[in-house]
Amino acid sequence: MSFAGSAIVHTLSGDLPISTLATRREPFYGFTWDGKQITVGKGRVAPVGARTATRVVLANGKTSRLYRRLVFDQQIATDVSAAQNSREIAGFMQIAATAAPGHALPEIEAAITEEVDNLATNGPTADEMERGRVQAESQFMFRLQSVGGFGGKSDQLNAYNTFVGDPAYFERDLARYQRVTPASMQSAMARSLARGVPRVMLSVVPRGRPALAMPGSVVADVS
Repeated sequence: MSFAGSAIVHTLSGDLPISTLATRREPFYGFTWDGKQITVGKGRVAPVGARTATRVVLANGKTSRLYRRLVFDQQIATDVSAAQNSREIAGFMQIAATAAPGHALPEIEAAITEEVDNLATNGPTADEMERGRVQAESQFMFRLQSVGGFGGKSDQLNAYNTFVGDPAYFERDLARYQRVTPASMQSAMARSLARGVPRVMLSVVPRGRPALAMPGSVVADVS
């Protein structure tokens, strides 16, 4: 199921007879499907290829820059990961790390910022670019291994139909990642992650020990 503005696009997948679906009513959403293809207006697809490749280089897997430095080399963190989430209007990239015993959050933040700045200034290596392409292509293939559910073929076809008006957008979507260059990755880093770009830092510390948070943090009570 995908959402676009005030529209809800619901996909039914599997070995299902059309005759029983043509008048299927979904009381929860209050709509009736007439058995015809649902088409919505074309949306805008953000240029996320370079930012996703950046996530791979920085913190996707144990060979990534941040994992090698923070976990293996300096041993100041027990894990580090990154996520890239893009939507029609805006998106965000998130880097998360867990401090190792005896190490403070400002130490980890400084190391992360230094690696981000280094990538934005000098760009990725040829090996990092190749690894990013391989991982992107693998993830595209993995999404096609199931029919339904979140991330399956029906979900992907539905998302393409909803957001770009073309269920057959798969090859063009993959091409966005294959076109990424060191220069486009550097540009994405400079716009989104480099020093001076606005960011939000969240410190998760034991209750009653706010001094362990990043300097200048504001306490948020979570029940």
